[in-house]
Amino acid sequence: MTLLLAGCSGADALKAQQLVKEAQQAQQNVSSETFSAHLSVSVKGQQFQLQLSGGGYQKGANAGDMYVDMHLSAPVALPFSTMRVAKVGSSEWLELDGRRMAIPSTSVQPGTANPALAAFDFTRYVKDVKVEGGQTLNGRTVTKIVGVLDTASLLNAFSKLGGLSQATGTSIPSFAGHVSDTRVVAYVDDTTHMLVTALVDLTFHTTEGNVAMHFDVAITGVNKPVALPTAT
Repeated sequence: MTLLLAGCSGADALKAQQLVKEAQQAQQNVSSETFSAHLSVSVKGQQFQLQLSGGGYQKGANAGDMYVDMHLSAPVALPFSTMRVAKVGSSEWLELDGRRMAIPSTSVQPGTANPALAAFDFTRYVKDVKVEGGQTLNGRTVTKIVGVLDTASLLNAFSKLGGLSQATGTSIPSFAGHVSDTRVVAYVDDTTHMLVTALVDLTFHTTEGNVAMHFDVAITGVNKPVALPTAT
């Protein structure tokens, strides 16, 4: 997010950059964290929803242990309605409607990134940033950050990243006129300097009608025990 904010100028943009920097520094002291999130997609009067919750340990004896639970709901039949991804100790598994299957252990080196992605300049697609202090959220004093991204231009540039068109053998159509700007709202705790919650909204325009997407995530616990599932 700091990279995104770096593309804006003005007092609000500078304040937002400072808030995000403080949040990143506070995050480095976190040993465990839990969250809840919700994704909804509305199309033709029908709504598809995904509820997520989970948590994990970043430091300590249980560092790397985590789980994410997902519950899907839709107006059409789905092959499964619940999913869990978990890693506890040396065990990693996936559950679909309670049916567990082991998955191969993954090893990702910290700090590694796709070189093309690392070189991608997100900053040019930030259209606006506003900061509103003195807000109250669930009894906490917070600062609200609102950002607007030029989604169409970002996706057009991103689709060219790494030669996607050449790799697929097809021409990627322009997203201009087919997607709205993305509105991002984040709340940062004035005391802990940590992110409390964030919301993202955007709309895709298709010949069949608009597809509205909303995503929100909230941090529900920090530096508290995480109720990890049992590895059996």
